[in-house]
Amino acid sequence: MNMQSSTRKTALTAILAAVSVVLLFLGSVTVIGDMALCAVAGYVTAVGVLANGKRWALAQFAVAGLLALLILPSKFAAIVFIAFTGWYPIAKSLIERKIRRITLVWFSKLVIFNVIIQVYIAAVKWFALADPETLGLGVPQWIAVIAFNVVCILYDISIYSASILYERVRRRR
Repeated sequence: MNMQSSTRKTALTAILAAVSVVLLFLGSVTVIGDMALCAVAGYVTAVGVLANGKRWALAQFAVAGLLALLILPSKFAAIVFIAFTGWYPIAKSLIERKIRRITLVWFSKLVIFNVIIQVYIAAVKWFALADPETLGLGVPQWIAVIAFNVVCILYDISIYSASILYERVRRRR
């Protein structure tokens, strides 16, 4: 990699990390926007994967996550970004490039989703963050798990759609 390419990738990584932090900040200061803006910040990581590759996107995720933890007034958005939406586009890219059979791709993604869900459930129970039977969501735990899986699948599909849109716009330039 030449110096100009490295400088461009560093600059773009910093800009994308800053955009993620701004989105997370906006999510942390709004009442209902935190989850949606965490998802959008994840799309920014997906842009990093497409523009710079997985290693640079990993650096972008790490910088954005650390800055979000340090400066956000409410840490919830930072935690959601670090726990799922920030790194998932990188993992998605790795899974889709390494595994060729679509059934194994989706199986791998569902395993990741459910590990994250189980970690959340364990944290709720361990730290007594909410009622363990409803996970603080007002519905039985099994319904919450199904709903989380549906949301994760929709998030994966939306990253794919956003990536296609990004590539189309990029080709037009």
